[in-house]
Amino acid sequence: MTLPALPGMLVVIRLSVHADATLWDTNGHPATIAEGQHWYVIGDEDCRYPPFFDAALARNAAIRRDVSLFYFDESIDSAPCCGPKPEFDLARLTAEDYVGVPIAIQADALAQLGSIRPQHGEAAIYDLLLRAAAAGMVIDRAADTEVRRSRARTTAPQALRERAVQSWAEAAGHALDVLPDPVRSALQLRVRFNAGIPPPPLTIAIAHHDAPKAPGRDDAHWLQALLAGLSSPADLDQPLRVIAHEAAARGVVGPGFGSVPVRIIGSASNYPSVTAQFNTLWRNCETEHLVLIANAYPSSADWPWWALLSFSLQQDVGIVNALVADAAGNIEGAVSREQLRDAYADASTPSVRPQPLDALKRFHCEWPIGASRVLAIRRSVLEEVQGLDEGLPLLLSTLDLNLKLRMLGYRSVTTPHAPFTAPSALAGEPLAPSAVAIFFARWQEILARRNWL
Repeated sequence: MTLPALPGMLVVIRLSVHADATLWDTNGHPATIAEGQHWYVIGDEDCRYPPFFDAALARNAAIRRDVSLFYFDESIDSAPCCGPKPEFDLARLTAEDYVGVPIAIQADALAQLGSIRPQHGEAAIYDLLLRAAAAGMVIDRAADTEVRRSRARTTAPQALRERAVQSWAEAAGHALDVLPDPVRSALQLRVRFNAGIPPPPLTIAIAHHDAPKAPGRDDAHWLQALLAGLSSPADLDQPLRVIAHEAAARGVVGPGFGSVPVRIIGSASNYPSVTAQFNTLWRNCETEHLVLIANAYPSSADWPWWALLSFSLQQDVGIVNALVADAAGNIEGAVSREQLRDAYADASTPSVRPQPLDALKRFHCEWPIGASRVLAIRRSVLEEVQGLDEGLPLLLSTLDLNLKLRMLGYRSVTTPHAPFTAPSALAGEPLAPSAVAIFFARWQEILARRNWL
């Protein structure tokens, strides 16, 4: 059955989803899903829509014809403002149910997905969002529309969300386990290796961020701490390869390395920038999968490469940024989309000062992006973009790489489950206006868009 629509008119049908994952129309009857060009708005019994809701949805649908599913901000009667929901982020969605209801979905898209699946119960809409993303449908936040509630929305129980994410991973062909993260009240993805899915060969490539200083400074400390954490778990039958740039290894090669074999490459003459060292390193890697590291070492006894491989093994993920903090636990600076937009809009202050972003401590997410000096990436991906831009400092070169990969259709993910410690606090250093100007000149058309990625 297909519903007709008058020319120029958007037909909107409102439905309510119950806890048992059944859909009901506004007359209290079980809903029948039909194909067509109309839109279904699915909320719960507590959603109160503003009078202009249908008109706003029609406007958004006309402007963003590529979008199959919109979601909306919510406000609560007892709270002055709940703040906007994050823009759509598949990595974050697999960690927490931040979208919720209401959603608006194009009828043909809902029919293609087979409507909602009752077996997922209270997580049925969450499961629908994951399946829509897996099907390549564009999902976007309708920033100009807010729905009111009398009370805060209750998220689906964690066990049901675990099952929905596991179903998504299996359908996408990802060998992942979904683990509860009680510290962060979120979910964590963990790559699963077994006899049928062996781990890939992996290279750890080490650079040095700082120029050498006075004799006697212990440049070996962070490198020795890093190498001490490189022993492979018993279930990882592929030995790690480790290469280091001469700029990092100079004066440290010897007994301090212990039993870890390290191949030294490059030249420390004129002390190359860290981006130049990274480019030398990856071009000398003999494996497809690699992790680029500069002045950082694992923060915990847990083997951090699992969390990085959990995303870098996904073919639609181009780069994985690890979480890096200084010795005091302050997260290294990163730059959100909003910070870049504000800096782009205000030409009088072209410099960007990276800010600590505590939200990164909680979820793996695709934004913010930023100043991680620990990057998991595939060699073929770096070849595709010809490596990092050596004319930019590390933060902007990393941002530039993330943006290039996003433009090519890759996802860029930041994960808190691979924590690293930096031996010195470099993140607060402001960027030179000249470097920021070069970066903005390259990306100004993208930065000027609201839905820029």
